[in-house]
Amino acid sequence: MGIFLLLTGIMLFLTRNRRTTRDLGNTRIADVLLIGIVQGFAVMPGISRSGSTISFSVLRGIERRFAARFSFLIFLPAIAGAAVLEMPKLFRADSDVAVGPLILGALVAFVSGFIALALLIRLLERQQFSRFAWYCWTVGLIAIVWGLAKG
Repeated sequence: MGIFLLLTGIMLFLTRNRRTTRDLGNTRIADVLLIGIVQGFAVMPGISRSGSTISFSVLRGIERRFAARFSFLIFLPAIAGAAVLEMPKLFRADSDVAVGPLILGALVAFVSGFIALALLIRLLERQQFSRFAWYCWTVGLIAIVWGLAKG
């Protein structure tokens, strides 16, 4: 995990001062397919899904605001798929999940995610997204040292 956090930090750092000029109108199919492949690597612990897809998009020259929005849009099918698969478990007779708090939690997650996306876009537009690299590097190094100490 520590090594993948270091890698995520490198991807984030490479976005600094990167010029982006391409928007939705001139994004190629190859870009979309490659971004989807990059998203697939996020199943590895320490690889940030949104960090890697946004960074890769910016490195491909895609405008930052569109990169952030696209990153969150391509996550929706995964969330919807997981919800469809997990929903039957909630309504089984032996389920102890209360639906009211579940709906409230989903609503709060949606609102906080929307706010986080707005803040993320602001950071991207100011070309400050790469600041998260330092966090990834710090946590990655701590994880590596911790893992080595534990044996």
